[in-house]
Amino acid sequence: MLSQDEIKQIKEQLLKQIESWPEEQRENAKLQIESMNAKELEEFLEKNHLIKSSESQQCIFCSIIENKIPSHKIAENEKAVAILEINPISEGHMIIIPKSHVSATEIPDKAIELANQISELLKLKLNPEKVEIASAEIMGHGIINVFPVYDNENINSKRRKADNSELENLKTQLIIKPEEKQTGQEMPRKIYKVQKRIP
Repeated sequence: MLSQDEIKQIKEQLLKQIESWPEEQRENAKLQIESMNAKELEEFLEKNHLIKSSESQQCIFCSIIENKIPSHKIAENEKAVAILEINPISEGHMIIIPKSHVSATEIPDKAIELANQISELLKLKLNPEKVEIASAEIMGHGIINVFPVYDNENINSKRRKADNSELENLKTQLIIKPEEKQTGQEMPRKIYKVQKRIP
């Protein structure tokens, strides 16, 4: 059964996802979402394949990690994955998802390291004024939001639904290829091939 905090967070996420809908549809959906109790909300999430049935309930982020829900992955390390947010605050907004189901206070250092690397990547590729990093917890799973700031955006700014072609274009622009991965340094950087010298 979902806790009161989880119900509140899930409802907030659902309400954010319908912000771009036509006003009449949005108002009806908003009333439905707000009126759902814990059991109805759980049934709605199960019906829409956002969680498994109660016996083997799984959060959305765990499903993304296990490739049960498609995502636009940009980078990963042994502890976390960086994906494009489907309801971004700004262009290039990504979320860092720890591979294990941990709370926001237990986010591993490697996930924070990946967030910092993604921040550098966004600065390099998208040239924002700055990049904000903010942790959150949804369905008990701690995540890190990394989003470019172009015009005073913040974590509470209005979100919009990004279409698939936009996300694919951004992925092409931002994806970190395996040969660009580094350890302990900012990424990306150019890799130079050294020609073999014959004595």
